[in-house]
Amino acid sequence: MTRGIASEQAILQPASLILGWATLTLALQWLPLAAVLWLAAIIFPAAMGYSGKRFARLLRRARWLLLSIALLCAFATPGEALLFGTATREGLILAANHLLRLGLILALLALLLERFAIPELIAALYQLLAPLGPRRDRLALRLLLVLDYVEKGVGRWQDGFAATEIQDEPLRLRLARFGRSDYLVMALCVTSLTALILW
Repeated sequence: MTRGIASEQAILQPASLILGWATLTLALQWLPLAAVLWLAAIIFPAAMGYSGKRFARLLRRARWLLLSIALLCAFATPGEALLFGTATREGLILAANHLLRLGLILALLALLLERFAIPELIAALYQLLAPLGPRRDRLALRLLLVLDYVEKGVGRWQDGFAATEIQDEPLRLRLARFGRSDYLVMALCVTSLTALILW
């Protein structure tokens, strides 16, 4: 794997934007329902307008997971029985809550994949994984293979972890330079996520 340093051009580099995406994705697990609904009113229209086809494709690929969550919550949650004593009112509410949050995660993922090419994502993740040292080379390569399988929809995503190479040419990553705005965003992300966990 070879690396190169790209010049600082954008206001925010991909690594800081990906950290912001990851922070928001994780925050969805702790945010109250009212805040999630406000986010849904913003994120869903943005995903459908900016990356509608990709969002629809992700929803289609996750349909069995979404259906399983809905059925499990609706029929296995104790509460007031509905539908001839099978599903419960509390179960349906819980199912809707989980499906809303998972749908938002998929919408955020669609926006991220629409904004960045896979090599840019891997380069950004490579920079964020700097504390891992030399091991991040192999991890970056595995992630690239997995994302390639997911994006193209060919084979199984597990095959990406079993593969050893993509092509004969070495993998080249263009690493972006961090600016003050990037460090500010990353600090805000870490602080916000820590506050949500401790709250």
